[in-house]
This record gives sequence, C-alpha cells and structure tokens, in this order.
Amino acid sequence: MALAGTCWAILCLPAMSSAEGSSGGTAFGVATSAESRGEHAALYPELKQAGVTLMRAWPEWGRIQPGPGQWNWSECDALLRSARNNQIELVGGLWYLANWASTNGKFPLQDMNDWHDYVYMMASRHRGVVKYWECWNEFNGAFAKGGKVADYVQLLQHAYRAAKQADPNCRVGISCASVDVAFFEQVIAAGAGDCFDFICIHPYESFSALVQGGHVMAFLNIRKMVLGMLKAHHLPTDKEIWVTECGDPAKSGDVVDEQLQAESLVKLYTLSLAQGIDKVFWFEGKGPDYPDGNFGLLRRDWSKRPAYHALDTMSGLLGSHPVYGGWLSLTDESYGFVFNGGAQPVLVVWAKESDRLSLPCGVSVTELNGSSRSVPAGQEITLTQTPLFITGLSPSLLADAADHLSVEFPWSTYSGSGPATVTFDVTPIERGLCQLDTFGRVILGQVDGEWAVRTPARAKSEFRSVVFDVDDAYVGYGDPKLEITITARRVDPAVNTGMNLIYESTAGYTNYGQWWTIPAGPGWHQKTYTLDKAHFVNKWGWNFSCQNETSGDFWIKEVRVTKTVSPPRR
Repeated sequence: MALAGTCWAILCLPAMSSAEGSSGGTAFGVATSAESRGEHAALYPELKQAGVTLMRAWPEWGRIQPGPGQWNWSECDALLRSARNNQIELVGGLWYLANWASTNGKFPLQDMNDWHDYVYMMASRHRGVVKYWECWNEFNGAFAKGGKVADYVQLLQHAYRAAKQADPNCRVGISCASVDVAFFEQVIAAGAGDCFDFICIHPYESFSALVQGGHVMAFLNIRKMVLGMLKAHHLPTDKEIWVTECGDPAKSGDVVDEQLQAESLVKLYTLSLAQGIDKVFWFEGKGPDYPDGNFGLLRRDWSKRPAYHALDTMSGLLGSHPVYGGWLSLTDESYGFVFNGGAQPVLVVWAKESDRLSLPCGVSVTELNGSSRSVPAGQEITLTQTPLFITGLSPSLLADAADHLSVEFPWSTYSGSGPATVTFDVTPIERGLCQLDTFGRVILGQVDGEWAVRTPARAKSEFRSVVFDVDDAYVGYGDPKLEITITARRVDPAVNTGMNLIYESTAGYTNYGQWWTIPAGPGWHQKTYTLDKAHFVNKWGWNFSCQNETSGDFWIKEVRVTKTVSPPRR
C-alpha cells in the first residue's frame, strides 16, 4: 500500500463549502483539454459569466503521484480554488497511467494495487468536495495504449471499490469514446456491471452527423438506446447519462464557421437535455487550433466567439437547472422544445431548412447573441437552421408541450410499416433511411433519366463511401437480423468497379467480407447482404456504408433495409 502522506494530504486540503460536490440539476458544463487546463485562473471567471457551473478538468495520475509514495497536490488545489472562487463544481477524472506504475504509460499495469491506492487517495482527500469521478478518458479510443477490455474492467472495478471505501457518497462513472454501446456491453459482461453510478459518453461523431445534415432523431435516441442496453443486461435503468465531452470546431476568424459553431452549441445542449441526458459538457472553454479548427468558446487571444455569447444567452434564459417541459411541432418543418427553470418558460426552436411560424399570442424572440424583439400575435416569425429562444408562451402552448412529455418525438421519417428505404431525386425520398455525407459529399446526378448519387470525389488512394443511417424507430438496439439491398451501377462500364459493405455489428464496425463486383452490363444491378449480427447503435453516427478503395466509382439509385426477424423490443 503506497499511502504515505495521507494525513498531510487531508489536513492541508483547502476549506470548501459544504454545498460543493452536489451538482443537483445543473446542466451547463465545459470540458477542458490538457493544453488549456493551466489557464483556469483566467478562464473560469469568463466561463462563469457565460453560465457555466460545471467543469470537467483534472490532472493525470502521473502529475499527482510522480512516484511511489510521492504526492503533489498543487495542481489539484489550484483548480479547486479557481472553481470555488467562481461557484463552479469540478468533476474529477481518474485517467492515464503513471510512467512509474507501467511501461512508460502503456498497459498492462505492473500492479493494480497502485491504481487502487491512487484512487483511494483521490476520493479520500477530496471527500465532500469532488463528488463525481469519471473513470478514464476514452479508453476505447486513443488514450489507452496497449489496453484491452479486461484492463478497463479491472480499472473500473478497483476505482469503484477504492472510491467508495474512501467516500461512500461519491459517484463513479463508466466512460467511452463516441457512443460505444458494444464497449459498455463487453465491460458489463466481464463483471463490471455493478461498478458504476453514471454513464459518460462522447458523441462527437453522432453530433457531427447531425450537424452535417443527418436526422435529428438519431441523436435524440441516444439515451433511449443506452437505457435499452442496460435493461437488456438486467441493470437498473435509472442511472444518469452524461455527455462529458462533445463539441464542434470552427476555423478561427471564419465568420460563417464560428456562427455555425454557435448554432451547434445550442442544439447540443437542447437535444441532450430534451431526451433526458443529465449533464452536458461542451469541449472546450479555450482551446488550441487543431487541424479541423478550434473547439473553444474563447479564441486564443481571449476574445469571445459567437458560441460563447450563445451559451451566455441560453443559460441566462433557461437558468442553471433547466427542466424539460415537452416538445412542440408547430410546423411540419421545425423542431421545438420547451424548458422551465429560468424566469419563465422558454421555447427553443429551429427549422430543418427554412419555415415560418405564427403564434396566437404576443411573444419575445431572442437571438443567439442575446438581442430580443417583440412579435405581436399572428405575426410570422421566420425560422432557419439557427435556433431562436421564444418567451411569453401562452398557457395552451405550455399545456400542449407538457402533454408530450411522455410521447415519442414526432420527427421520425419511418412510416411504421414495411422496410426502410431511400431513393434519390433532387431531394432524397427517405422512408426511415438517411444518406449521410460523413466521408465527403456525394455527387447527385441523373443516369439514363433517373436520379442517383455517386461516391464522393476523392483522391485515388483514399476510400470512397456512401454512408447510411437507419431510423431507430425501425432498426435499433436488439435487431440483429437484417437484409440490406443496394441498387447500383458503374459510373464507367469499362472500369472494374465494386464495393464492400461496412456495418455495425456486435463486434463493432465490420467488413461484410464479400466484395461485390458490380456487373459491367447496362442498367441497374442489385446486391442483397444478409446480416445476422447487426448492432445498429450509431457508435460513430452511422450504421453502414458502401465503400471502395481502388476500384472505379459507382452510382446508387436505391437502398432498402428489411428486418428478417422482428423480436419484441427490450
């Protein structure tokens, strides 16, 4: 047991308010990267002004315990002081291997007792101050070199037991990159089903699919799908689900890109809270410039981006403890969600593309930047893909929203009968099946007078894919047996052309393993793939793709997904 210095650690802990460590219904959080974590003294006051009340920020194991029996609490204490000074609660992270306890930070651990002791010290020293501990950051992603599921199972089991021994009132969360239900299932099956109190997901890919034009329902069904997984494994379904990281980057200085980021932020918080996700952490407060942009609410020079102002506006109107009040479908082409918790109920609304809304009562309409205007009863409000906040709602509208609290969201594209299909026209005709531009925008065109899409224009050395997502109202968790039928033809009949089917299975994204060479003859050709281990859970925001690498390009006219067995939904 490497617990030297325990008494010193506890006695020297800065005094904290008894109210700290209990986030209640607080929803507006921010996750920070290692690059910006050290700027907390200047960053936290800025985030407080925008309504942030939760921060996911914590040093790595090796920084806190640089060697056996050695403890350096300076960074933890500094973070906690900045948080306390700004009425922000810190969510702690138990992550990354100390070099001395492993092989230069790679798995396996030399002695799991070192991890157990480290977690015990974390929870013991911060008892009553840090209530929530997330076990690892994206273990199933890029942050566990050499790690296997069995390693994470041990980490989670020891973290749970050690934390509860030190602080019975603390909470330990299981965590994953993306929305990796298959990873959770493996961890649960290996014996860690009783070793977590809440569930942490990082739905970057699912959210990106939405931002790029995917259907809102794929994102709105995340919580339902995770709870279905818990139920299938006979676990309690009252566990909280948190989005502890998600965001949308924007190129610094790009006015259009930064405005789109602000829209994305409001949609992320709105769609997460409306489906019952308990806490949402935007990544991040002030970040570095990555190749695809900067995720920060603040630019590198500390100037405020539109996303910062959007969060300030949203948190100011909804309050720090927003309560979902039901959905409203006021037009055929818009999404509406009512929230209580602020000074008055708020409707957050936007259009799929563009629309007009007329309300029977006078209301106040607030833009993302906080500017407001009064709109008389009956006057049209122009809706775009940019969310608006509407207050002054009539009692009848609020009653309608409340009636929808226990009613499924109404925006499914599936009709309720027959297979899910998509056929192509100037605008795709989607009946429970959506084509996404995940790996590049497809090319829409006509072939012999018929509309179709072809593989995106990319370099010869890059794979080219046409990506699809099935509406969860038709196929989702617990539907393993499917048939997927593709109607396709070669772009150039003289060039050898074919495709692989990549699909979500119980083993993750899987190559069907049977290359289809599209015939060179004229007309359209069909290929049906029979799946018996489908696991369409939207880990990366899509269910299957038609992919090629070295062959010619192909056109797709129609895709059909059929359930071959219809088991009772669990």
